[in-house]
Amino acid sequence: MATHNTGVNGESQEPQMSRKQARSVLFTGVLIGIGIASFLDETIFHQLLQWHAFYWATDEHGRILSDGGFHLFSTLLVLWGLFRCGVVVLVGEQQAGRS
Repeated sequence: MATHNTGVNGESQEPQMSRKQARSVLFTGVLIGIGIASFLDETIFHQLLQWHAFYWATDEHGRILSDGGFHLFSTLLVLWGLFRCGVVVLVGEQQAGRS
């Protein structure tokens, strides 16, 4: 049997997430999701299968270089998302300490 933490008048005492926090969490999830999908694309198609096709209007060296730039971009997205996760955790701990 589940119990709910209710206060006076049956209101929940659990903290509610604001719209700004919800958007922040969503944005962080999107960053990490796009970064991971790009990382998998780079690993499977570009490195394992050697399909260097990110930018075709150049020679092989240019295609490999553009793939490297794409890989750098996807890695930065994952790192930015993970950094945002850390910030969300730290802010949540600070707010919990004030309550």
